[in-house]
Amino acid sequence: MFLTILNVADLACARTYYDAAFGFRTTVDVPVYVEYLFNAGARLGLLTLGNTRYLSEPVG
Repeated sequence: MFLTILNVADLACARTYYDAAFGFRTTVDVPVYVEYLFNAGARLGLLTLGNTRYLSEPVG
């Protein structure tokens, strides 16, 4: 299983597009991030631009 995260300028617009185009199940839905589950267990995340600093900070 793998996860691909796309940074998007307008999360609402991107979500509308991905919901209409693919119809995959939403597994995470928070104000700055939406994640979809594909058929083979792969996941696609949409992250609002400007929220990437949390991804690069060390854990622990």
